[in-house]
Amino acid sequence: MLSPREAARIAKVGKSTIMRAIEANQLEARRDNRNQWRIERSALDRWTTDRPGSDRDSPMDRTEPDRDSPMGRIGADWSTLADDLNTARLTIAQMEARLEERAALVRAAEADRDRWRALAEKLTDRPTAPFADPPALPPRRTWRWPWS
Repeated sequence: MLSPREAARIAKVGKSTIMRAIEANQLEARRDNRNQWRIERSALDRWTTDRPGSDRDSPMDRTEPDRDSPMGRIGADWSTLADDLNTARLTIAQMEARLEERAALVRAAEADRDRWRALAEKLTDRPTAPFADPPALPPRRTWRWPWS
């Protein structure tokens, strides 16, 4: 029985990879009496053989290229690549135009804010009318103990 740390060292992966595999039920493991994960060596061996690694075929080492990716095309015609490039340039130009519109809106909002700030400062600089005297309160009643 191995701990997740020992299993990670043997499988040459990180402990978090082992824990993710346990949580995804890809790697069989049990908890012991101390509530710690324990992994059987045979289960670890099965998981490492099923898992693509550097010494086995991985999805990145396929001999068949991905036909949807421009980089995966074998003998791709240059006109298609040029069209893709022009489409990307057009998209970039559209995004730059939208960005400039947003920047103009921000500049207008900042100018409006500055105008309002100047108005508020102007209003606070004005002398204010003196406050009227508050209404007179009735005289304070004195209270005494009735037996004194």
